[in-house]
Amino acid sequence: VWPLPVARFRAADTLCERNSIPFTDRSTPTAGAITRWVWNFGDGTRPDTLTTGGVHRHLFSNRNDFRVRLTVISEYGCVSAPFDSTVRVRPLPLPAFTLPQVCLPEAAAVFTNGTTIADTSDGPLAYRWDFGVAQSGSTTRDGRHTYYAKGSYPVTLYATSRPGCRDSLTLNFSDIFDRPLARFLADDSACTGMDVRLRDSSVAGYGSVTQWNWNLGDGATASSRNLQYPYSTDGSYRISLFVRTSIGCISDTAVKSVDVYAYPKVDAGPDLFVLDDGQKRMGASASGTIVSYRWSPPDFLSDTTALAPTIVRPQDDRTYRLTVTGRGACVSHDELRMTVLRLPNPPNTFTPNGDGVNDVWDVRYLDQYPGCLVEVYATTGTLLFRSVGYTRPWDGTFRGMPQPTGTYYWVIDPRNGRKRMAGYVNIIR
Repeated sequence: VWPLPVARFRAADTLCERNSIPFTDRSTPTAGAITRWVWNFGDGTRPDTLTTGGVHRHLFSNRNDFRVRLTVISEYGCVSAPFDSTVRVRPLPLPAFTLPQVCLPEAAAVFTNGTTIADTSDGPLAYRWDFGVAQSGSTTRDGRHTYYAKGSYPVTLYATSRPGCRDSLTLNFSDIFDRPLARFLADDSACTGMDVRLRDSSVAGYGSVTQWNWNLGDGATASSRNLQYPYSTDGSYRISLFVRTSIGCISDTAVKSVDVYAYPKVDAGPDLFVLDDGQKRMGASASGTIVSYRWSPPDFLSDTTALAPTIVRPQDDRTYRLTVTGRGACVSHDELRMTVLRLPNPPNTFTPNGDGVNDVWDVRYLDQYPGCLVEVYATTGTLLFRSVGYTRPWDGTFRGMPQPTGTYYWVIDPRNGRKRMAGYVNIIR
């Protein structure tokens, strides 16, 4: 009678689903030699009958607790008692991650990790990344790598559970795009308070531009695509723009300088009174960087392009407009009123008879000389009438008494650049 062989085996320390798991035979023959080994892995697959011992491998298609049984048979046909051992097959991680869209020149890619595992008690998971570039790698949860050239890169994520079950996923990463180009059109110059027009002409490259970042050079910023912006003080302003696209790519920075000029300060001078047979130089003044002067209308002016031309022998009243153009075509205006002082025209006769016609000595144009001095004398030299200003014309009386028909001597001093005038006037009654 031969003794029965004794079946024994030892499983690997880590058993993971969908992995070839080694089971090491530890059976003893007792007598003779073992010639057959019958393995039943309890997972519904057919038993494996082998003629050699040593290490036998088996792949479990899913995670679970399995009762593994080994039976051995000796060369004498003696069959051992079955040896059973329950093994726990652990789940593999399920690696997953997203592929970003990035732009050069420094394409900072972030691969968002979405790995899961069926049994969360096997966590936390450990990770290792290979970004498809020599000497690149990471052990963080999310992968981060900067690419400097377009191409197709095999990115691999390795995920390992706490018991040591590992799986990997490789995806080709190629969404690397050229950098967006920031561009804009701007007025070369403007005047203070005038809108500077800024028009975006950026090129997204891929996707579309969704964000505009303006720096207006005076501490102000803006985020609209196009804008009109007034500068309150003169100077040279450095305007810059960078944009962001719909996939998060940031452009280079476009820069332009805009010169803002102050309006020239202009004063056309005081209103003028000018003799119709004389001339007078205007008293205009202007400051700033002046490019040109222009007076309008040109009537009676010695030079319409001079700051202070001379009005020569004007025949009619005028309102003159001075236009001063400074740098940047900045234009300022001011006006003055010119009133013609005509030569007083005293009549040589008047008839103060109370009929309402020609009853006073009405001196034409004398109302333009409010400070004038008017005196009327009798032929004997007696002063009959004296007035500063001529708001009440002489009515042919002296101390309330009508003066007789006759000839009288008058003197008029206009006191406004004109010489004194003298002559005779006749009273007819």
